[in-house]
Amino acid sequence: MSPRFRSLVRGIAPEVLAEWFSTKDVCGATNSVVILRFMGELRKILLALGVKDDEITADRRLRAHLALDSTETVELEQELHRRFGVVVDLWDKHDFTVAELAGRIEHARAHGTKGATGAGATEQD
Repeated sequence: MSPRFRSLVRGIAPEVLAEWFSTKDVCGATNSVVILRFMGELRKILLALGVKDDEITADRRLRAHLALDSTETVELEQELHRRFGVVVDLWDKHDFTVAELAGRIEHARAHGTKGATGAGATEQD
């Protein structure tokens, strides 16, 4: 297991990881390798926003754990749109984990949609 992969999944129980990789639906997506790629991209974005590297793990929530403020949240939304061509509503009641957000991005891109909002990922064209 690579150090980068270890850092992404740090803190997640082994049984949860096993479930993620043994099922078809990983955080609302169908390809766990792609999810990890998006998690890596999210790591880069979050680092640029000033989040400490050791705080960025798959199970960390954007607001509750990483403490993104309103400016950082807007910047994250804009960067997701710029890099991936998707619109993700981060102002919903649901506080995404890094893994959930990666899954929403993958789902929107895989299904040719531009939007992914909230816990249910209601899609918008």
